[in-house]
Amino acid sequence: MPPLKRERNNDNSKRKRMRYECPPVRNLDDLISVGQSNIIYYNIDCIALWNIVPHLIKLRDMIGMENVKMTIFRQIIYYIQGMHKRDSDGEYLHTCITGPPGTGKSTIGQILALIYRDLGILGSGSFKIIHRDDLVAGYVGQTAIKTKKVLSSAIGGVLFLDEAYSMGSADKDGGDTFAKEAVDTLTSFLSEHKTDMCFIIAGYEEDIKKYFFSLNKGLERRFPWLHKIQAYTPSQLAKITIKLIRDIQWATIVGEEELTELISHHKELFQHAGGDVETFISKTKIAHANRVFTLDSEIKFILTKDDFLEGINIVKENKEKEEKRYMDMYN
Repeated sequence: MPPLKRERNNDNSKRKRMRYECPPVRNLDDLISVGQSNIIYYNIDCIALWNIVPHLIKLRDMIGMENVKMTIFRQIIYYIQGMHKRDSDGEYLHTCITGPPGTGKSTIGQILALIYRDLGILGSGSFKIIHRDDLVAGYVGQTAIKTKKVLSSAIGGVLFLDEAYSMGSADKDGGDTFAKEAVDTLTSFLSEHKTDMCFIIAGYEEDIKKYFFSLNKGLERRFPWLHKIQAYTPSQLAKITIKLIRDIQWATIVGEEELTELISHHKELFQHAGGDVETFISKTKIAHANRVFTLDSEIKFILTKDDFLEGINIVKENKEKEEKRYMDMYN
């Protein structure tokens, strides 16, 4: 559905009568309730808030991420009051999202792109993921051209640099010359485009500081918004597992508590969080298919504890084979 548009109304007295004092808003749930109320409140861009409610619901329904939900909530409170419009020079939209692999950093980036679009801050909700190779060329002078071309293509939308620390990690003392050229070009470009694009960097917080921000002294201050994603707990991984199973229209008779215990006993298999959960589900489905072969069709697509246990065994076997293959390569 396209964003709502403001209609002109010359009847100021009528408009004033329709405005109400906003109830307390302390978190995303409160903000969503206000946005769904269809009431015009004082001092709030209510149309912008109505427009972003679907994205706020998607953010709220993500498992875990309480810190991120709160920092984005605070950010939106700032924008829907129009406070960003006071600064004639504009404020940076550029954002840093930190956290372990598989914790939903790119999903948060996509939600931010849609929020910025429907708040009227960015012209489009475009979202593109890039990596080091998209910015760095192999010849002197070519990197700046390549970097600027990629950045220019994202004006009006969001560009997401995954594993930003890889820009400098090729050389532990500060990265190679080409990466430095890309970062210098990036730093200058971000200063010139504070408000008409959002550049998001993602990765481990310590590595971003050591191998990315260190490449240019002025770079870190170009990223005023920081969202920190914590590692998922076994309980949260169990919730994600059950949710993903339901999303593909399968079912399970195993409860969240039992699944949490299983994941807790095999933490080493879930170092990449969401990605490893997807692998676990995939192998569990294979185990299920083998178990129910030639049996009554009514029990198909319903995962049992035996399916999950066998799924874990398959994941472990594959991991051991991969580690052995790696060791054989270097021995």
